[in-house]
Amino acid sequence: MAKRRLSDLPSIAEILENWTPEYDPEVQEFLQLTLQEFRSLSLTSARIGDGGIGALGRALQKCPCPRLEALDLSGNEIGSKGMGEIATAIEQGSLSNLRELYYVDRLFGDDQLAPLVASLGSGSVRALKSLAIGGCSPEGRVVGRQGVDALSAAFQSGNFWLLEELSLSWVRAPWSGNWGDSCDHERSKQISEEGVAGIMQALEIAKLVVLRSLHLRNCSIAEEEARAIQRALQQPHLSSLAELRIQFDDNEGGPGISPITFHSKSKDEILVEALLSVFRTGNLSSLKVLDLKGVEIQESQLIELAAILEAGQLPGLILLNISSAITLDFAKALIRAYQKNKLLVAEIQQPNVSRVAWPNLSSHIKADGFRRLNMEFVKNRYTPPSGESPSRLSRDRSILSRTGRMTMARKSSFRTLTKTLSGSWFRYWPRRGFEQIKE
Repeated sequence: MAKRRLSDLPSIAEILENWTPEYDPEVQEFLQLTLQEFRSLSLTSARIGDGGIGALGRALQKCPCPRLEALDLSGNEIGSKGMGEIATAIEQGSLSNLRELYYVDRLFGDDQLAPLVASLGSGSVRALKSLAIGGCSPEGRVVGRQGVDALSAAFQSGNFWLLEELSLSWVRAPWSGNWGDSCDHERSKQISEEGVAGIMQALEIAKLVVLRSLHLRNCSIAEEEARAIQRALQQPHLSSLAELRIQFDDNEGGPGISPITFHSKSKDEILVEALLSVFRTGNLSSLKVLDLKGVEIQESQLIELAAILEAGQLPGLILLNISSAITLDFAKALIRAYQKNKLLVAEIQQPNVSRVAWPNLSSHIKADGFRRLNMEFVKNRYTPPSGESPSRLSRDRSILSRTGRMTMARKSSFRTLTKTLSGSWFRYWPRRGFEQIKE
């Protein structure tokens, strides 16, 4: 009998979605036939359910898949039994080469998080580079002591040392949506050990080497959480961070976007103050992308952020994404930062718009002009410090091309700006690029 081609078989998602106990032997046989062929398995939003995911876990226990590098279990309403089977398979070493794991689900909570991260911290998966976990709605479950303790133990095990990307979605502590801005001492202590605050405490003492991306999306962040984020980001082992994204979707408007009950202007102010304190320490000198989509930043805080950029305390920043309006005073502070810090090349972006809303054309032209001058300066004159690889600039160029609409190279890209800047500010030289003209 000829062996059937993989393309002739139904998809794994279809099989698992229609799983029933009486058909489990046939499902197991099918999975053992097909799983070893995959390097990446995405079951996103297949709504497979706890039973189908449990069947997948049992198949993985019997049929190790060392070729599988990426697994996405998001959106399948997985219960504790199904996740327990997946965790057992991981702990047994069936996914020894796993590099990416995504689990964002409506039923996300301690019952799922604890066994999953405990299996990841067991040492059976040492190549994991990207981990995305969390809920997908404000009505989802919470992360308490059980989940936080398991994550803390996994982080301290030393088996996460290659982790580069950590993403948390809709993570909140018990009662975080009902307490408002203040609570008594006992509740405050409990919050500090659960939810985002507890996870940040775990990250503060984690044995990580190369964490480059931290993403918090629609997470409950009040005073305790902001303090925990501040302490974690000041740790030396997080100085390698290149991307920091703290995002909220409720401030962006549009159909289907509802307010997040635990997100407020006052909490944003506390969060931004904590981040500014971290930036002033210089510990995040490797940061290249700062995305604060949906975070309401006060004008005084924006001006202070510009002062931090001017002082060179975020020397590697190439992209700043903010939802707050660019006021005239903030625009002036940005122009001054670009003018005085010749290494500052950060591009300002605003979410959901193709062009940044500057207060007037003059401030837009000046800020963009000085930024482009800095890009030329960095490209042609910047010498890497002693001990730093000369290839740093080439790496930065590739990051720039991936994260935004700006590039650091080609003088030809500056020719289109000649008309815009024709006047008394800049002169264009074919070989040297733009040169500022003294007024």
